[in-house]
Amino acid sequence: MSYFAAVALTGAGTVIGLCCSLRLKRRKQTLEQVVLLVEEMQIKIGYQALPIKEIVEQAANNKAYDRLRFLKAIIECEEEYNFHTAWEKGIKSADGLTDEDKSILLALGGGLGASDCDGQLSLLKTHKALLERQLTAADDEYGRKGKMVRSVGMLCGLAAGIAVL
Repeated sequence: MSYFAAVALTGAGTVIGLCCSLRLKRRKQTLEQVVLLVEEMQIKIGYQALPIKEIVEQAANNKAYDRLRFLKAIIECEEEYNFHTAWEKGIKSADGLTDEDKSILLALGGGLGASDCDGQLSLLKTHKALLERQLTAADDEYGRKGKMVRSVGMLCGLAAGIAVL
């Protein structure tokens, strides 16, 4: 019975470490898609002069942005609220992002649709740079901490398993 408990604790520690590492990886992947979304917004506003609501609707249905579940939340909230309130609610419901990531996206959403094309392009350019900085930090964090948290989780599980024996 104690062998079973030791193996179970080792496995649990390993799974916890893997989950922590996966969380870091998800943030990186989500930010990659957010940067791509901002680039697409720049193109669609700059060259097609599409309304921001239409751009968000197209992005929500695009598989390239599958990690950006908040886009669908924005679409759903738009039925009840104006775009800016829907954006805020969607971003606040986003998973896989830090509070700093969300604050950048909230600031971005606050300016979308509020000015002419040139103003929006300037806003998107500024926020893209901020998001790219966040992406670089997330990539560095995953590179430094990803392997470590997997190892620490496994070692803690192993230590707990040995303690049970």
